[in-house]
Amino acid sequence: MFARSVVVGQGYCARMQTSSDDAGAVPVEPTPAAQLTGRCLCGSVTYELTGAPFATVVCHCDHCQRQSGGAFSVNLLALGEQLDIAGELQTYEETDEQGDTVYVRRRFCGSCGSPIVSELVQAGGTVAVKAGSLDDRSTVLPTVEVWCVDRQPWVSLPGMAVSLERESM
Repeated sequence: MFARSVVVGQGYCARMQTSSDDAGAVPVEPTPAAQLTGRCLCGSVTYELTGAPFATVVCHCDHCQRQSGGAFSVNLLALGEQLDIAGELQTYEETDEQGDTVYVRRRFCGSCGSPIVSELVQAGGTVAVKAGSLDDRSTVLPTVEVWCVDRQPWVSLPGMAVSLERESM
């Protein structure tokens, strides 16, 4: 995602804090959902996300633009233990500029190429489920955007509670 080092390493959306009681925390309204389901384009990979994600984040970084094929990526941030995946995923590991530290594992269907989840290696078990892979995307409401420094000049997303130039405050 990025070619620079930040809180969770190079390459992905920051882990957002869930409580405004914590020092420097970002207040985020959790998505009201007991269980979300999703799949890849061809249906070979399916998943269930149990419990509410702790943030819904738009990432404008260069790597998310390239992976999504669009101007940004919309991600549901949750703990890896909340996600149950059926089917075989392929993995692309992003490393730091020296090439010796993995900071994100981008997981996708090997048959159709659909991105499903990114594992944020340095973020304590946090995963970013790709919102476009959800069966029902109608309830997705991003409240945070990161890497605005890389946002395309024609993109404007009203209603963001938090907009960060990079990925942390």
